[in-house]
Amino acid sequence: MKYRVLIVEDNPQFSEVVASIFDEELGYEVTQVDTAREAQKLLYQSRNPDHGRFDLIITDMNLKGDVDVSAVEHVEPAMTLGGLQVLQSLRQIHDSEICVILSGQTLSMREVRRISKDYSDIVFEIIDKGDDVYSEIMGKIHPMVIRNSIHLFLSYRRQDSSLFTDRIYDSLLQEFNSKRVFRDLDSIGAGVDFREAIRDAIRQSRAVLVVIGTEWAVISRDNTKPRLFEQGDYVRLEIEEALRQNKFIIPVLLDTAVMPTPDQLPVDIVPLAYKNAIRVRQGLDFANDMKRLIEEIEKSLSGA
Repeated sequence: MKYRVLIVEDNPQFSEVVASIFDEELGYEVTQVDTAREAQKLLYQSRNPDHGRFDLIITDMNLKGDVDVSAVEHVEPAMTLGGLQVLQSLRQIHDSEICVILSGQTLSMREVRRISKDYSDIVFEIIDKGDDVYSEIMGKIHPMVIRNSIHLFLSYRRQDSSLFTDRIYDSLLQEFNSKRVFRDLDSIGAGVDFREAIRDAIRQSRAVLVVIGTEWAVISRDNTKPRLFEQGDYVRLEIEEALRQNKFIIPVLLDTAVMPTPDQLPVDIVPLAYKNAIRVRQGLDFANDMKRLIEEIEKSLSGA
């Protein structure tokens, strides 16, 4: 996966330094502009799927064309900043992008932190141009982009693990962006064809977690054949689609549950039986097990 970064900076030398780190060191697709107006145009275009969204926006606060506040009475510096215009546009189209503010000499760090606080829903970090920018990007910014960009699809059977899945879901929301964790109960609107919603959600996901409880493979409607063998079973559809799209799949075994054997699965989802699983237990072990699961997700997808 190639990440996209928009750099909004009117100092060409500094802009090139930042761009070269993302391009040459990290392999990002880099777009550079030097005015708020250009940035705003690109941000609004990014709402169109044909253009694609940015994973990261890095903006200076003092941009070309900003008003010189030293010559204007009764005007706060933040009111005239081009960077503030970028933040306002980003908030309007906000789709979970990470934004980083660059702080230079013109604006005090105190003022930058105040702006960051006002826009805490989209600003994740501040970089002081006097700091080691390379270390800031490699050590802080890039890992944040990876974590923020991970889309997770949570597949589970309500009759088997609804309450336990709620705990797992809540833990995932604490670690990953809430807009990037798909669970049918919360994510499919009324009147929506769930088959199409599942296909679209898995297409956008980078990992599919299949939550398996003790009754997952044997639950049936009428005490005859398991629901997995019904053509319209939504759990079966989710796994079929994830396998078809070659998604990264992690089976999550709850408490004493075991992996289904190939003969317990419809032929279309037999490959699930050979996926390495992670166990999550309730009680005192839950936090440590979830930590291990999250670490495995990040490790497996960091280079994807």
